[in-house]
Amino acid sequence: MKAELLDGTPNGFIAVCHKSGWIQMDSFLHWFRKQFLPNVKSSKDDPVVLVLGGHYSHTRNLELLEVARGNGVHIISLPPHCTHKMQSLDKAFMSPLKTYYAQVIENWLRQNSSRVVTHYQVGRLFGEAYNQAATVATATNGFRSTGTFNPIRGRKASTAALLTSSPYKDSLAYGLSKAQKTNGKGAKTLQRECVGNVARKCFENQENEAPAEKESESRTMKKRLEKTKSNQ
Repeated sequence: MKAELLDGTPNGFIAVCHKSGWIQMDSFLHWFRKQFLPNVKSSKDDPVVLVLGGHYSHTRNLELLEVARGNGVHIISLPPHCTHKMQSLDKAFMSPLKTYYAQVIENWLRQNSSRVVTHYQVGRLFGEAYNQAATVATATNGFRSTGTFNPIRGRKASTAALLTSSPYKDSLAYGLSKAQKTNGKGAKTLQRECVGNVARKCFENQENEAPAEKESESRTMKKRLEKTKSNQ
């Protein structure tokens, strides 16, 4: 990470780097703590809802869910392959941002015909495009144009999931704890399977469960987690 990479970026912009080039659990948690929470100023008495896609950095991030619950943030995970229709960011903001960004880059290349765009110009060029696209009207239209249910042809119907609810969080904790008991080559594979099964079960059953059944499942998962911890 170099300070020059942030030259010209929007006010309050933060950045972290990872050698893979992809977002990780710790980098998303860093954004949540340093960028999201200080700006929304949520609490248990004044909660907010955060709508996210189903990336593993959200759905398998137990520390994120615990921090969110402690700060009055209810995280909703959308069904797979639906963000282009159901997520306000994808639905209303990304399209104008791409258009403005392409225009900004084209103008820059015309003014600097002997140069090429490198990662040291990206922050400034993106900042120009972002300031044009990030308007109150765009944000409002994003929420207005999205719905809460979107069946996908050819795929099994799925539902949104409240990740910060006790049944999901306890199930995730149990799955991760079970995966950590194995060492060696198969540990990561087992962890993916355990967490995947937990997420799938919660996504499919969450809307259909009665409140009493949810409380029962939560108690069961807590007992399993306590038993696992005592055996380690």
